[in-house]
Amino acid sequence: MEVEGVQPGKIGIYGGSYGGFITLMALFTAADTFTAGAALRSVTDWAHYNHGYTANILNEPADDPIAYRRSSPIYFAEATGAPTHRPWYAGC
Repeated sequence: MEVEGVQPGKIGIYGGSYGGFITLMALFTAADTFTAGAALRSVTDWAHYNHGYTANILNEPADDPIAYRRSSPIYFAEATGAPTHRPWYAGC
């Protein structure tokens, strides 16, 4: 990082769609690495996403709830100590 001039205390991450999912998982499971992040159009709970596609990978939520829990960012959200922001329309 020193060679490229990266300041360790100022590293952010962002992504959309699957990149948004990865962003959330990174923020929630490696919070000490990132100072900021933005997840755009991300999957937060695989149990509520494109059932057929997800079931092919993780089985059915009722059959394998542990796989869904381990793979869904929503279950790791409280672990972050970082400030969070909700979209302006979240209360609608």
